[in-house]
Amino acid sequence: MIARYLSTSGQIAEIVKGQLVGSFDLPVDSIVSDSRELEVGSNLFVPIVGENFNGHDFIPDLITNKKVTAVFSSQDGYDDLALSHGVALIKCENTLKALAMLASHHRDSLNTRIVGITGTNGKTTVKELLHSAVSAKFLCHKNHKNYNNEIGVPFALFDLDLSHELSVIEMGMSRAGEIERLSKMVKPDVSMITSIGEGHIEFLKSVRNVALAKSEIFLGMKEDSVAFVNIDCPYFDIICDEAKKCGVHVKSYGLSEKAEYSPDSYSITDTGIVLEMFNATVNVPLYGIHDVYNTVGVIAVCEFLGLSVNDIKSGLENFESVSGRNEIIRKEYIIINDTYNSNPLSAKSALKSLSVVFDDKRKIAVLSDMLELGEQEEALHYSVGCFVSECKIDLLFVVGKLSLQYTKGAVDSGMSRDNVFIFETNEDLIKKLKTILTKNDAVLVKGSRSMKMEEVVGALL
Repeated sequence: MIARYLSTSGQIAEIVKGQLVGSFDLPVDSIVSDSRELEVGSNLFVPIVGENFNGHDFIPDLITNKKVTAVFSSQDGYDDLALSHGVALIKCENTLKALAMLASHHRDSLNTRIVGITGTNGKTTVKELLHSAVSAKFLCHKNHKNYNNEIGVPFALFDLDLSHELSVIEMGMSRAGEIERLSKMVKPDVSMITSIGEGHIEFLKSVRNVALAKSEIFLGMKEDSVAFVNIDCPYFDIICDEAKKCGVHVKSYGLSEKAEYSPDSYSITDTGIVLEMFNATVNVPLYGIHDVYNTVGVIAVCEFLGLSVNDIKSGLENFESVSGRNEIIRKEYIIINDTYNSNPLSAKSALKSLSVVFDDKRKIAVLSDMLELGEQEEALHYSVGCFVSECKIDLLFVVGKLSLQYTKGAVDSGMSRDNVFIFETNEDLIKKLKTILTKNDAVLVKGSRSMKMEEVVGALL
């Protein structure tokens, strides 16, 4: 990743409380974490240390080829090399923490209001929806794609400048503590929790712990700030308790009558969602019950930010859906491309939407493994298989090492074994699927990112 950032080696060292080796006044005009993106210039390189890589390995080449004027380092051995080539070495305990400190300092230098988004599902869709809606009134910034982790969020903040009146930042996680670190960097003025489910259960062990981890977003917010929370989330009461501890006020949204923000009515079709809310009819080109929740939440936040109904309506109706997330593609048959990622909550939402919206078509679910579910992976795949049958899906195609659990659940819940197809590879699945598709079919394709289910969509196109 790369971002424009104007400073000097000495100023940066002071901000991150690092030990400076070399000149104080070397210019820096960009920050880079990927050595492949570097060209000769006044760059600050931030080496990231991961499980299978170490960015420090690239420091000697970058210094000798004059691609940097400054580098962060949490490892010894580069002092002489940096001094001999006139490069500032900024020694820090942890390069990722130093990056966060620099991003936090930049955020503090601006008056931009920030809306922070987190949740098991819906973060990116909500970010894009909200950005589309508020852009009718504000010059609004957002993080690119789904750059929502401890590397992506700092670079999103570096993109902020004095012209931005508002920013929408999504924050993701896989382990406890990550949302706290992100929120303390972002310092949201308003936040939103979209959903709570079995995402990253391998590390968090329970849905209750997921709710607590998502609630860490309140730790970076000022007292008397406001958070919007889906009232139908599991452990909604625990989320409210965590907010209260931080002095954050919760406003609820959802489809329940108990919610402070809820639609007067709604309908879902294969062309979009229609909501009646605030005495207006809003048409949103999205698909599925989960996106009804997402839209209601966005409308609630927009109203709180002072947008008029007309501005909200205009922004949402001009929304362009995110590729790979419940993207409806019409050919001689219908493809629902939901290949970006998968977990039990999102899989069940997708299956329910397939069942409700395309009740007049032959419904085909193409599923692959859901990852990071730990010891519960077999049981959770089995439960999704049961839901396939409950939703009266006509045909089930599965691939992956856990696919047998989908089929067991579906058959045990009443689905005919003749309507279940198991494959070892995407290629084999594609060959069979192509032979049976008709004009009356609606095909849902879904799986975790590393399962490469976009290959199936690409083949069908």
